[in-house]
Amino acid sequence: MYGIMVMKGEISMKMQVYPQESVKVISINEAIELYLAKFPNTSLEEIELEFDGARYKYECYGVDDSQKYYFVFNAVTKTPLKENTKPLKEKEANGVRRQRKAIDTDNLISLEEATNIAKEHAAGFRPFEWSLERSGDLTVYEIEWVDASGDKEMEVKLNAQTGDLIEIEFAH
Repeated sequence: MYGIMVMKGEISMKMQVYPQESVKVISINEAIELYLAKFPNTSLEEIELEFDGARYKYECYGVDDSQKYYFVFNAVTKTPLKENTKPLKEKEANGVRRQRKAIDTDNLISLEEATNIAKEHAAGFRPFEWSLERSGDLTVYEIEWVDASGDKEMEVKLNAQTGDLIEIEFAH
């Protein structure tokens, strides 16, 4: 069985691979705070929460006016796993990329709430990856789901501030 719940502001995930083990990952807001503490004065472009076979991790992608940033950390212990910075191409510098790709992190619904809303459209599927990114002018949660056989996948996209359904995509 696989589930997600919030306990004292943390998300608790029970993985199908380890049915007796419950894993508490930090909230999306705490992940944002960790990224911004590491790279102040930057804007986030995307955050992903995924299981890499050994642990849950957050991958954060950010930008300022001259560089792009990549920061990965353990979603349970907050231990940094990888970080990287690269200069922006000239055509993306001076705020061009930042204005086009930065996500709005104000007034986000929780990851748990987004998952529960998406679950209404994903009967018979379980979530395995979450991301927060920009789509046009909206900040969007993309939650990827797989069926019990592992043969079918779907993605549910929600407005990250309101929880409104944007799109459902199926992949076979």
